[in-house]
Amino acid sequence: MNKKVKDFIALLEAKGWTYSRTKGDHHVFVNPKAKRSITVTGKGNDDIYNPFLKRLLKEAGLTMKDFDSIGKKK
Repeated sequence: MNKKVKDFIALLEAKGWTYSRTKGDHHVFVNPKAKRSITVTGKGNDDIYNPFLKRLLKEAGLTMKDFDSIGKKK
C-alpha cells in the first residue's frame, strides 16, 4: 500500500522536522539535529511510491515502523 505525501509530511513534523519553504510542489523540511534538508515532492493526496519512500525515510533517519506508529495515532 502506498503512503500519501501529507502523511509523510505529518511524520516528519512529528519527528522534529520543520517546514522551511516550497517551490512548486517541492516541500523542503529542515532539522537542526540532522544539519541537512529533505525535499518531499508532490501534492498532499499524491502517493509516495515505495522506492522513493524508502529513500526519504533513510535520509530522515526514520524507519517504516516510525511511519506505521504515526498512522496508528490517528
